[in-house]
Amino acid sequence: MSAQLTVSEHIRMMMMIIAPTRHASCVTQNMHTRNTVAAISLGAGTVLAVATLASSWSHEVYRDVSAVLNPATAGVLSVATAWLFFVAARGYRRLPFLVSAIGGSAVVFATLGMGFAARGPMLLQQTVALAAGYAGLVAAGVFMRMPVLPRRPAVRAVAAVLLCGLAVATVLGAGGGSESAGASGAAGGAGNSGAAGDDSADAAAGDQAQERDTPPRLAYEGEIGELVRRLDPRYFRYREALDPVLEELANDESVTDEQREERIHELNTRIRQLEVEISRFDRVREERERYAQEVERMRVTLREVESRAHIDASDLQRVGSYREAVRPAVPLVRDLAAGLAGEHPGSYYAGSRAPYPGETGLQQVLAIHRYVMGRWRYVNDPLYIRSNYHSPADRTIAAGFVGDCDDFASLIASMVEAVGGTVRILHGTCAGGAHAWAEVLLGDAQARARLEPVLQRAFPGRRMQFLQADARGNYWLSLDWEVGRYSCGGNPVLQYISGGSRI
Repeated sequence: MSAQLTVSEHIRMMMMIIAPTRHASCVTQNMHTRNTVAAISLGAGTVLAVATLASSWSHEVYRDVSAVLNPATAGVLSVATAWLFFVAARGYRRLPFLVSAIGGSAVVFATLGMGFAARGPMLLQQTVALAAGYAGLVAAGVFMRMPVLPRRPAVRAVAAVLLCGLAVATVLGAGGGSESAGASGAAGGAGNSGAAGDDSADAAAGDQAQERDTPPRLAYEGEIGELVRRLDPRYFRYREALDPVLEELANDESVTDEQREERIHELNTRIRQLEVEISRFDRVREERERYAQEVERMRVTLREVESRAHIDASDLQRVGSYREAVRPAVPLVRDLAAGLAGEHPGSYYAGSRAPYPGETGLQQVLAIHRYVMGRWRYVNDPLYIRSNYHSPADRTIAAGFVGDCDDFASLIASMVEAVGGTVRILHGTCAGGAHAWAEVLLGDAQARARLEPVLQRAFPGRRMQFLQADARGNYWLSLDWEVGRYSCGGNPVLQYISGGSRI
């Protein structure tokens, strides 16, 4: 006898089916996140540990690492990332793992607490101690991955390595104090020695000077090592100048701790000031080099333009009208215009109706305007001159397509004329001031209607603006910053027309 299930029973059965699937999905996502964290922490920890070990062995590496991060901080972060890996990675956390992880961390921290020696036996000892500590962390990672492990032999082996590292770190700390005490005793003994003692000291100093081409460097241990650790890490860039100051400061018993701290603060301030000044000097040097390269590039461009356009001294004189600035016949202008118009090869004119353009001619005009406008950079004319400054078309090209509105109009007019067009230049006014722009002849109303589809295809949705037809009933297309638009076209006054004279 079968009974029908109620709605609540149906829902309960569906939840029983869905719940394991959702739980498996969450577990998979959680494991993916943990694996990602473990991989990142393992990579970062390895890099930091290598940087710390290399810094403990070589002061050249110490100097390079200090420019980015304090090596002691790198050591602390390496241990932190190791523990992050231990937490995120899957594995077995048993007694050998705990002994290795905790012991390795303790040895690394103990060694970092002793500071970094400059050279000599202390340098070797601190490197061995750090290596032992990191070996313990590596052993902890290995123990995590081993499902079966004999506990006693593994613990004994790791414990022996860690104890050796801890012993070396202890000797390292004691060595710093004995080095300082030894230096003081040697100084006191030198004061009571006779001439023979002075001769032997001078001979030893001479031998040390012959061993190195560079000036002798201090072994940064004891009192001097403490001063170095309190300095800005960038100190090593100026060590040749600061080493004598530190030596004098460390050996002067009349200086109190407060005075020594104040002097260290002054040195750190000066180091930071030097870094700022060097950075400012580098920026100025880079700017000068960049300007020199720009000037040389402009010189090369000018030589190329002179060779192509055959410019002589008369061409470098100032011109005073559009009639002189519009230069369609200069080879540089003609060559550039013809190359651009070549995108739409064919006759400029509408059949035999010169000077009216056909569809191909209008497309050539639009190609020229698009190229020039895409490269134009606006620069004002000189302010304190008596008349308007006109830049000839070829000179504007040589300058890199820079200038104001009348320079733009002169160049557009020159290039359109160079491919067969008829143009004019007008001046207008608006609330923003005065303006100049060029226009190209389209023809009568029928010619305008025939060419408007070309404009609509080139500028979809743009409503073309036209001035009233001229005395002959012809319309002209604006070649202002935007084709068919007037940015400042009030009260237009004719200034130039192809084949005519300046008004």
